[in-house]
Amino acid sequence: MKFNTTKFNSAKFNEEIYNLFSGSIDVENEEIKKLRNEIEALQKENKEMKLLLVKQKHDITNLQNNPKNKKYSLDKIKIKFQTEYDFLSSETLECLMTAEYLFLNENDDIDYSGVYTGYIKALEIELRKRLSVTDNMTFGSLIRQLEKTRIFNSFTTELNKNTVIDNRNRGVHSGSIKKIECGRIRKILLEDGWLARIVDYFTNFSSEKNLEDENEYEYIYF
Repeated sequence: MKFNTTKFNSAKFNEEIYNLFSGSIDVENEEIKKLRNEIEALQKENKEMKLLLVKQKHDITNLQNNPKNKKYSLDKIKIKFQTEYDFLSSETLECLMTAEYLFLNENDDIDYSGVYTGYIKALEIELRKRLSVTDNMTFGSLIRQLEKTRIFNSFTTELNKNTVIDNRNRGVHSGSIKKIECGRIRKILLEDGWLARIVDYFTNFSSEKNLEDENEYEYIYF
């Protein structure tokens, strides 16, 4: 009987093992780096959004101190929203009332980034609440969740047609938004009733069910 007398090369074996595991470590490090970058981007975005909301409050104070520039009172807007949108959270209502007050009272030639962000944040708050998603999910990812079912096709089509996601990102990251652009998202959410429809949908149907089960989720609005 012949035996394989080839000498075992421990150095080569160790080198192969090292290369195998170092490759796995590199992949893991890349994933961690990617996740860290996403978290840092979201933290930066949240900081910028907070600054916009502070600017909104400052603008409201200026309007209240100059009654001649004011067309619609904040008290009347509060009553309207608290009555017609009593199904929304207090945080959502605050965003909407602030955005609405500034939209109705400010001149056309100012930057409406803060106002635009206010309307979007109201939608974002309700989507996060109804979809039970993680905090690190972006607004674009939230909208893509809605795109999975035909019930929201008209809504997501309107958002895409009016480049809402791009406008929102531009507004948050130091870009300017015109009043006419702000008016479009306001129309979609309030005048066309999409904010109320979305909340009503998730109130009546459990968000734990599969959004792609379209036969079960056909709804009266369509």
